[in-house]
Amino acid sequence: MSSNARQDLLALLPTLETPDDFSAWDEMAATLPDEAEDQNQFVLQTLGQVAEFFDQALQTVKQWRMESPPMPGDDSGYPLRDIVRWRIAKVQQSDLAAAKRQQEYDLGEILVESKRIELEEKKRTILDRHDVELWAATALVELREGIMQLPEMLAASAPEGLRNFVREETDRHCRDLLTATARRLELSEIGKGEPQEE
Repeated sequence: MSSNARQDLLALLPTLETPDDFSAWDEMAATLPDEAEDQNQFVLQTLGQVAEFFDQALQTVKQWRMESPPMPGDDSGYPLRDIVRWRIAKVQQSDLAAAKRQQEYDLGEILVESKRIELEEKKRTILDRHDVELWAATALVELREGIMQLPEMLAASAPEGLRNFVREETDRHCRDLLTATARRLELSEIGKGEPQEE
């Protein structure tokens, strides 16, 4: 690898941010010859150089040395390739920790919403869907029975000669109304709004 290529690779290192960036850089660095001179270009001598190279405050780099595991290197030198691998692992751990925190937050939100619904049910400000469906079904059955009694009730109050006519006409209108209602209920779904046009 030429000297310019080495310098370009070194210049690229401080711009890396994601684990993929660091992994790609590490693969490129692995193509360098294993000669001591080449390897020495990837070893910094002080924490100040490490801080400058990674564009970090010196205190940040000192903190890296105190983490578990600590940033690789010691007073004899700080190998950039090892530091890059260490940072890859740290970023990946941070990503996993952030994902775990998000999952815990989402679970907490679900639990809070579940408790809110339980409280609303106890206060009777919301009703269980099954209870509503049962009430509606009972009400519809009772309404149908009441409507089917209308022909006989109206016929009983009509003059003698019109009773059959009133009974038959009322029965026809009642059945038409019940059929239209049944069709509307079949086409509609709870929470879906108006029935679709045929």
